Amino acid sequence: INLMSPNILIDFGCNPYGVGAIFENQQTNLSIYPNPSQGTFTIETEGGKIIESLEIHATDGRLVYTEENLKKCVAQIRLKSIPKGIYFVKTKIGIESVFSKIVITD
Repeated sequence: INLMSPNILIDFGCNPYGVGAIFENQQTNLSIYPNPSQGTFTIETEGGKIIESLEIHATDGRLVYTEENLKKCVAQIRLKSIPKGIYFVKTKIGIESVFSKIVITD
């Protein structure tokens, strides 16, 4: 293959979230339920993949919850006294980071 050919386009892309970032509109094999939630919810992987760690951020970027070294395929999260709103969940599964959102209601 001639990589200099004008008929071949190679797009290496630019991923600001790093190598292995996956978003909820892609194949994630991750479930968050119930969503919306009143502050208690479950994060579960499919196929027995292990959740290494997770972070939950408010829409302004503040870190509101973090847990390292989970080593589980099902994590029960209980956020106490968290204001209602939309939060972003970063779940590390192996070398991939999966980004999702959770809605917290009253």
